[in-house]
Amino acid sequence: RVKRETLSKHCEAGDGNGCVELSAMLRTDQGGPAPSAAANKALAESLHWFDRACSQNDPEACFELALGLHFGGETAERRERAVELMTQLLPNDAQSCDRNLDAEACERAAVVSAIGLTGPASLADERRFRSLGCRGGDWRACRALRHDDPEANERFVESAGTACDEDNAEACRSLGLARLDTGDAQPAANLFDRACELGGGSECALVASALCGDDGESHPLCGDYRQRACELDHAGSCHELGKALIDKDPADAELVEARRLMIRACDGGHAWACIDASDLSLYGTREAARELLAMGCELGEPLACIFHAEMIERGEGGAPDPETAAGAFERGHK
Repeated sequence: RVKRETLSKHCEAGDGNGCVELSAMLRTDQGGPAPSAAANKALAESLHWFDRACSQNDPEACFELALGLHFGGETAERRERAVELMTQLLPNDAQSCDRNLDAEACERAAVVSAIGLTGPASLADERRFRSLGCRGGDWRACRALRHDDPEANERFVESAGTACDEDNAEACRSLGLARLDTGDAQPAANLFDRACELGGGSECALVASALCGDDGESHPLCGDYRQRACELDHAGSCHELGKALIDKDPADAELVEARRLMIRACDGGHAWACIDASDLSLYGTREAARELLAMGCELGEPLACIFHAEMIERGEGGAPDPETAAGAFERGHK
């Protein structure tokens, strides 16, 4: 909630990137429930401020404006404006990248080449621009190439190390994963610790996500960093820890801990955790289950609204209230 309030102030002050991040938080109900109109307003504000900065010949603002218009453009006019902006940017960025190894210009040229906004997508051009960006000191460009380019990998280790020393949490995390690939477990853990220290719960959660994987195979450190992220108030990590306990046929004591984790995640704004916490096998009382589903509904989860409506309609956990139940059903089906 504090972060959302801070971003709101930045957006109002004319920070286009702040508006973009605020819009993303509002759309995903981070920091509490938010009407879709608020997210749309923040996105519109971001385009407004980027447009103003672009009119003053700020290439990065023009680039962000073009991306916003392209991916969020509801009209042909907006999409055409995006193409027009990128067509103007690409030649200058390509030239700055080729001649001066301008890392920001190289990154913009690489993205335009990859998505094919001004013509057919070209992975060859994307790779060429990233290679030049890597030579210009952009550790993220080097990261994109490091797996099949030994020279880019060497540059990545050096430039990411410098960025980490300068308190860049993402660089610390990325370098830690690279160290883990080569079997350097302790240096990797030190870098992950540094990333968590710099970036808080959200960064720790990204470390955990990378370690836990999506294919069912996880690194032994996965649980440690997910636990740490939860302790740093990352609601999604608390929810994942709770689910992990439930999924392994838990004993009663583990069910109690899973319930505690789910409630913590629900209190932190994770709507689906409210549904899981409301499961009577976890929480035990219908009154508490009804209250948790109400929280999930307020956080914007449609199923929580529907389950809450069903409990109200049946009079579970409190007196039946047809009017409130109808409102919850309507909200869930919107």
